[in-house]
Amino acid sequence: MEPVRALIGDRLRNGEGRPTRALVVAGPPRSGKTRLATRALLAGMERFGDGASMAVSGRTAADQVSRQVILERGRSDRTRPVGTLQALAFRLLTRSRLAQGGRNPLLPRLLNGAEEDALLRQVMTVHLEHVQAGDDCAVCRLLERYFRNGAGWSSVLVGDGQGRVVGVADRFIAQLRDMFARMTELGLGRGDRDQLLDALAVQPMDPDRRDRLGLQWRLAFALEDEYRQSITESYPDEFRLDPSMLMVEASRSLDGLADDDLPDLLVVDDWQDVTLAGMGLLQGLNRAGCRLLLVGNPDQSVQSFRGSYPEFLATRLTTLAKPVPGDAAPLLAQDFACLGAATLTLKPRRMVVPKAVEEHTEGRQGSDSAAPGSYADLVAARVSLGIAGVEEDDTPLPARPGKLPAWPGAGPVAPLTDGDSLIRDGSVQTRLFRTPDQEDDDLVWQVKHEFLAQKRDWNDMAVIAHDNMTLRTLGRKLRVQGVPVRFSSVTRPLSQEPAIQGLFAMVELAQSVLDPGTAGSDPDDPAQVAAWIRSRLRTLMAGPLFRVPATAARAERPVRMERLESIMETMAALAPLSGQQGSESDSSGTLDDLPLLGQAWRTWVEDLAERRAQRDRSSGISVDDSLLARHDSVESGAASGPFSTASAPDQPVDLGDRDAQRPAILSVQALETLLVLDPDDRSSGIILEAMTAIAGGRREDPDVQVLDKALQVLRLTATRISALEDRQPQYVLWEAWRSLDLADDWQRRALMATQEGEEANDRLDALMRLFQYAAGSRRFPTVEAFMDQVRTMQIEADSLARIGPIEHAVTLTTPAGAAALATDWPLVWLPAVQDGVWPNLIPRDTMFGAEELADLVLHDRIGDPLADTLSHDPALRSILYAEKKGFLEALTRARTQVRISAVWNDDLVPSDFLYGYLPERYPRTADMSQAEFSMVGAGSGGSERYGGLEVSARGLTAAARSILAVQALLPEDQIDRDRVDDAVQTLRLLVDQGQDSADPRHWPFLYDQSTLDQHVPDGQSTVGSAPDRHASDEQVSDEGAPVEQAAGSRAVAAAGVASVVEKDRASRSAPASSNQNTQAGPTHDRDQRHEHRHEHGSDRQVVLLSPSAVDAIWNCPLEWALGDQFSGPSPSRVPTEFGSLIHKVASEGTAQGLDRPGHGDPDTRQQQVRDALLDIYQDLAPQEQRLRDPDELYDQRGRSSRVEPILDNLASYFVRSSDSEYGLGGKSPVPVGDLLGVQSERSFDVSLSVEDLVPLWKATFPDRPLDADGLFALMSGLVDGFPSALDARTTVRLTGRIDRLEVRSLPEGIRLRLVDYKTGRVPYTQGQLFNDLQLVCYQLGLAFPPTPGSSPEVGEAWSLPQAPDLERTEGMKLSQSLLLQLQTPPKDEKTGLRREEMAYQPPLFERDRLVTIAQPRTGMPSPLKSKAEPADLPEQVPPGVDADLWAMVRASRVSSQAVWGLTMIARVFFAAGVKLTAGRDDAVFDPARCHRAGNGQECQAWQLVAPNLLEDQE
Repeated sequence: MEPVRALIGDRLRNGEGRPTRALVVAGPPRSGKTRLATRALLAGMERFGDGASMAVSGRTAADQVSRQVILERGRSDRTRPVGTLQALAFRLLTRSRLAQGGRNPLLPRLLNGAEEDALLRQVMTVHLEHVQAGDDCAVCRLLERYFRNGAGWSSVLVGDGQGRVVGVADRFIAQLRDMFARMTELGLGRGDRDQLLDALAVQPMDPDRRDRLGLQWRLAFALEDEYRQSITESYPDEFRLDPSMLMVEASRSLDGLADDDLPDLLVVDDWQDVTLAGMGLLQGLNRAGCRLLLVGNPDQSVQSFRGSYPEFLATRLTTLAKPVPGDAAPLLAQDFACLGAATLTLKPRRMVVPKAVEEHTEGRQGSDSAAPGSYADLVAARVSLGIAGVEEDDTPLPARPGKLPAWPGAGPVAPLTDGDSLIRDGSVQTRLFRTPDQEDDDLVWQVKHEFLAQKRDWNDMAVIAHDNMTLRTLGRKLRVQGVPVRFSSVTRPLSQEPAIQGLFAMVELAQSVLDPGTAGSDPDDPAQVAAWIRSRLRTLMAGPLFRVPATAARAERPVRMERLESIMETMAALAPLSGQQGSESDSSGTLDDLPLLGQAWRTWVEDLAERRAQRDRSSGISVDDSLLARHDSVESGAASGPFSTASAPDQPVDLGDRDAQRPAILSVQALETLLVLDPDDRSSGIILEAMTAIAGGRREDPDVQVLDKALQVLRLTATRISALEDRQPQYVLWEAWRSLDLADDWQRRALMATQEGEEANDRLDALMRLFQYAAGSRRFPTVEAFMDQVRTMQIEADSLARIGPIEHAVTLTTPAGAAALATDWPLVWLPAVQDGVWPNLIPRDTMFGAEELADLVLHDRIGDPLADTLSHDPALRSILYAEKKGFLEALTRARTQVRISAVWNDDLVPSDFLYGYLPERYPRTADMSQAEFSMVGAGSGGSERYGGLEVSARGLTAAARSILAVQALLPEDQIDRDRVDDAVQTLRLLVDQGQDSADPRHWPFLYDQSTLDQHVPDGQSTVGSAPDRHASDEQVSDEGAPVEQAAGSRAVAAAGVASVVEKDRASRSAPASSNQNTQAGPTHDRDQRHEHRHEHGSDRQVVLLSPSAVDAIWNCPLEWALGDQFSGPSPSRVPTEFGSLIHKVASEGTAQGLDRPGHGDPDTRQQQVRDALLDIYQDLAPQEQRLRDPDELYDQRGRSSRVEPILDNLASYFVRSSDSEYGLGGKSPVPVGDLLGVQSERSFDVSLSVEDLVPLWKATFPDRPLDADGLFALMSGLVDGFPSALDARTTVRLTGRIDRLEVRSLPEGIRLRLVDYKTGRVPYTQGQLFNDLQLVCYQLGLAFPPTPGSSPEVGEAWSLPQAPDLERTEGMKLSQSLLLQLQTPPKDEKTGLRREEMAYQPPLFERDRLVTIAQPRTGMPSPLKSKAEPADLPEQVPPGVDADLWAMVRASRVSSQAVWGLTMIARVFFAAGVKLTAGRDDAVFDPARCHRAGNGQECQAWQLVAPNLLEDQE
């Protein structure tokens, strides 16, 4: 750190003794470079404050280091003290633009990858149109020459499957974008182009190659000009930049910045990945006085494909100028990247430490550099010393900065002896397989084995592969096996997502329903329109948007479109046989109506023919393409791409012949066209009815049902699109997605840890990226243009994984992705290390000669003039070294062990990296039979016995069956009865878990049912204790004859199998006999099952509570425990049935719209609503004959006499509260707002803990920060102490239903109003209304997200057109919560206002914080002082609470509503603690905690129990 301190103190000198403000730190992999950079930043922040900054290679690394800096420093004025170099450039450029002044300065905005892609395709589309129109320009002629020697334009063009060219291939656009970025980063302007071409003309190279490079560069220059012009025209009033221009513009802006705007110290970690433009920015900062600390290692550069040249920069950083030999003027400034920096080299440290020796090496890392710390370290050193670099350097390889030591066997590579313990230290495992499937299966098994057997966390494992294709394959296989995976980047373009393909198809079909002129490339050609509709309909039905739902008899499955088209083919064949005339026009749609379809089809075809003829007459041009019609229909049917119809029946469209007076006839495509367009408003219904009749008669066919649903959604989408005033792509797509109504379902599925959940998460991720692109990109003229753009482009956008990451998952990444993640893992796999894959020596960026361009700019020459063989080709060496760097990066990302695998067969050969760097594990041999191949599931100790079968239910079944089969073949005295018992118990467990293959009755061989019955009589089991096992040999059959001893071992195995069957029979018959005993209390049993459970893998206890239980527990814990916990289930009584019945009547009244706003006399309307509610009550009320108990019968009759006044009060509320003036009259007005919508019986299931409340506290009292333990202690003090069973990690799970949730419009905005019906006779006081805990629970149910796996349900609902979406109430604020006491009439009969509405409970939360200011209300000037509980807080400071904090809380009790709100929430947690206590054998209840008793009275429950307790003690 001394050179770092010297740099900060301006005392640093370089190797020549000159003062310098730049320090370059190099070190081998895992030598502590990032740690040193972080310490340097902290030291700089001590000296310069915010003037010290740090730049890293990616956002993930920035987040990690930022957290570390903030934790160590304790505070930071910036939320992110560490960022990327791009972020720093953006900040500097923004400050520069602001410093220029002006009223509205144009601030920079970056173009994302999708926008760059769109602009480039727009440029190419212009020239495609030129060629199609025959109007070539100068650039078109360059393109013609460019493609003349190759396959021509067709090699890079993309079609739509119908003969139309819609764009340019992704690879051409990608290389064009990379070429533009490379030109910008090299600092090439328009004035440099002639000099560049002149320098090319004198290069000693093949003339044809020189001419080809010149043509490529000229074309790139011309297209770049058009690309820059396209940016200006597309964003005329914006300052838009692509990432490469950002660095250049930031460098230019430095002169206009003040010293305060520039960093005093800039620490750059992983400088080896900085591009040339980035280095230009760093040099400009250094010249402006900024101190630079560059930390990195050229051998760890994994961004060379993005324009980083670390070896070239490393030769310049320590100098002040770099003269170029020769007389020609250099293309690059001689002092570029010349900082005159000082250098510092870090010593190597042990990297991969095997677990077996980890405890012996702790504290000694780096202490012995004479020998490698592990075999993995030795392999890494071999790779490091094999990277020589392409720049001239006379320094020996081991002495170069950043190289690992030349340990014995490392440089040069020499195999270790067989007896060397380093080979077997466990740091490297290697495997060789015969097929890729074996390799993948073994890797999946290893991952699951590590998790299940070794208890290794998913986050401790990573798979690093060379390319994304390998990762996608492995990711799919891991997900199928239930392994959560996390990809480091998005690799699949949006156009390949089935959900997006289906969404686009639905939008296009909806547009065609609105305007048939949008269907197909020629909307007047019936054949093209029919083919177009068919392809979109098949795409829509084949995707995940519409699926046949699961039932008890079948699982969810895709729609079988082939079957639907087969039904349509039958309809087309039956149409001519159904008579000449159909039924009347209002027919019900049977097969007799098929002639109507033929008539509709002929009419539609004739209308299009007439429209086309009229168009031809008006234009004066007539086209006869009848000979092409057949060809076009066949071609479109065999198209490939997003709208393929290859699997459809080959039945062309018969359009008839008007000249021969032969009408058009029905076909599959004709029926699909009528189904979608429905030109006569009845054809679609007739087709669906006929399909149902053909498919299943009276039974509705599931595929036809889904087709019907798809058509309904299609027409709903068309209706919503037609209502849009602005049809921007984002709005049109959103209406289509909203019409599908899949968001909630897919969100629920995405929370499941299954393959289905992973797929749902991927679909939602893709859709979110689509909407982000549609909303954030430039305006497209139409949604069709946007969809065409997406279909032809490769959009690489950030996944939602960085927003909502998977907490525990195996990471799948490439070496570049691993470097960007800036982390390492205990266990790392390197699969598919194959020849041609790793290394992949295929030249990069060949379309435009980008590498040759960079070579000429950097070295004033192309190639190495001294090279005389291909092996010395610098381009090839550069690619090879880049591949080695990636391999080194992957190797050194493992902390404990790295596992390498490859495949060897006739098609695949292991990589030379394995033979060269791991000769001890992969000895060279030409004979495949001499290689040591691995078995799937081998290599983990005792697990070889099962060969990898132990990590899946199916594998365990196979292993258990194998054990029983082997034991059945052994002599009796050799039977391993313990293994037989273990196998049988395993099969039993698997059968109980629903694994059908473990049930012997599903086995196709070995034992039949008679054999099973022979060995196990009714009521007996053979697998159990030892006496039972020995008795199994003497069992008797149904005929009473003893089983012969000759059966021997087979009898034992058969008996074991039979016991599984008997166990399954008993388990299946058990519910029938136990239902009678448990029927009385299902709710009680459900609570017992869920409460006090612990989360998987943690000690967090979860308590299930209902709002009524919270209220009862707070009132009197002892009474609740006696009545609920210790009394058992109780049958439903009349009072509870009556209350439930009134709630049902209210909900049904909402369903019938009785509470909607209306007109007319309120008294008359109230009477009408009351009568309607009474009718509903009569329909729902139970008959008196059901009640045999006289007391219950008397009770019901008494309650029935009160029904009319209760429903009259309910009718009064329904009618009066829907009036816009409700609550505003009288002496004490209560603003309620206009009623916009209602939800009834809204369920909720939420989970919350004290940890979830900490952010609310911090947002409410930012100057009084508390952690979970501190907040727990404070809440405990607010309720006079929590029960000891409760701790700060307890999770409270609240479930219940809200009777009525209203959406109302107030002057301050849209608000929710929560209403809870009460039918009891005892009225509530205003204090009880204000502090009601059930209302508090309802507020919590609305404020917190649903428990994973649950979702809110709504009984009945309605909303006015101006109301917001009632399914998305999570963002709405709450205004009031009240108990509606239906036993008492309103306080004011005219206005309907009720007394309880004046004492409503205020909202607890607002904008992620506790509400602090109490809402003012007339007649109650200070509700916190007069109504809020508790009336006072004790002066004694509770345990664990700061005295000053407690004093503040006591002082704020009547001034801040937040204290009251936190008290109410604390009472909920108190109830959870009581419930936990009640479940213990040593439960203790304090009668002083009873809140029912008052005025010095004792708890009534205690008075009841105390005498009995005293008698027990005596």
